Amino acid sequence: MPLKFVRFISLFIFLTGCLGQPDCLITSTNLVKISFKNGNSVRVIAFDEITVSGLDKIYYQDVAVSSVQLPVNPEASEMTFTFKFEGREETLTIGYETSVQIISVDCGAFTNYVNLSVISSTFVDPQVLVNQLSTNATVNIQISID
Repeated sequence: MPLKFVRFISLFIFLTGCLGQPDCLITSTNLVKISFKNGNSVRVIAFDEITVSGLDKIYYQDVAVSSVQLPVNPEASEMTFTFKFEGREETLTIGYETSVQIISVDCGAFTNYVNLSVISSTFVDPQVLVNQLSTNATVNIQISID
């Protein structure tokens, strides 16, 4: 009996010592997650390339996928993505707000991306499903393509 009590007290002291430390788990991300569908089913698209305004990098070049993750700029309030596929060129311009939060001195600061919205698009009726960029979000924007 005393051995169990000592183990319990040791575990209790160990765990309560962790409570004084800040939680540095950050779920914010700078990636917007866009999925594609056709009716009620997932749509796989063979992209020639995807470009992001302000960046000199090509994303998803010669790749077939049903969803993409594209970066946003923390110093801007909107981004335009250009999708080239199946002989088409479509654009999607999104808007968002940023806020910097400091968790603690040990954890530092991070940027939250909130109030995601579609400003303009050549796609037909893209839908914002989750308006905050987070590692927990499976899809931020859903686009229907026939």
